[in-house]
Amino acid sequence: MTSTGDSDPAGRVDCRFIRALAALGRLTGCALSSDLLASTAVECSSQQCRFGGRCDAANVPLEPGPPVPFQAKVPAPRPRNSRICVARGEQVVFAPAADVDGVVDGRGNSVERRALAIKRRRESPSLDRLFAYWVWLRGATDCRLRDVDVARVMRTGVIGRLHIVHVGSDDPQDFEFELSGYALPLTEYKAPRAHPVRIYADCVLRDYNTVRMTRVPQLHRIRARVEGIGLHYTRLILPLMSSRGRVSHLMVAVEREAGDGMLIDRA
Repeated sequence: MTSTGDSDPAGRVDCRFIRALAALGRLTGCALSSDLLASTAVECSSQQCRFGGRCDAANVPLEPGPPVPFQAKVPAPRPRNSRICVARGEQVVFAPAADVDGVVDGRGNSVERRALAIKRRRESPSLDRLFAYWVWLRGATDCRLRDVDVARVMRTGVIGRLHIVHVGSDDPQDFEFELSGYALPLTEYKAPRAHPVRIYADCVLRDYNTVRMTRVPQLHRIRARVEGIGLHYTRLILPLMSSRGRVSHLMVAVEREAGDGMLIDRA
């Protein structure tokens, strides 16, 4: 088994896949199962993988390709009757018929976001399975975080590309990641607002807050350049409820696409 684990203070290596399952178990209130998984994680590198090697094959981050040089493009003249998107960065102009929302910050960072019809999640088997499970949760339970079955989430194939976000506050600046996907190219942060590229953090917070307020799932395709890394992914955001009928958490799953995590030469 190829090691994909991290070291703990005692010098042991543990499996990030199993550790993610343990963290999800703690969040859903399955303390005993979580403890068992956590202890199994530190043995995974020295014994036969408990999940038949799938923790490596399906969840290891894709290696970024070589740097791809590109030249900045001169913005086209503003078309008549166009609208402007502002996210604490430079204004970006686009035609009203386009379904792409874009913003740049003048430092080489850019975010292009396209809202997709929810049926497009079928293009990703793992996102489709997670959505189907969420639909079942909504119909058969109170659709709370504690109702989530870790084993069923594991079977969707999104572990490593799944975030659990606490959105109980009315202020998006207070949103926090309670579980972060490890098989993604960007550095993990405790909160979305902590990301150093402000336009990227703002776009993420806006979408999270929209789902929190509407209680309706959203699907987006993201194309971005963030700190010299190209991002190409589809993202599904699913709401989970509190005892008061408000959205308290989000399940956010990402389907990585060709070019995701590729280094970009800005020279």
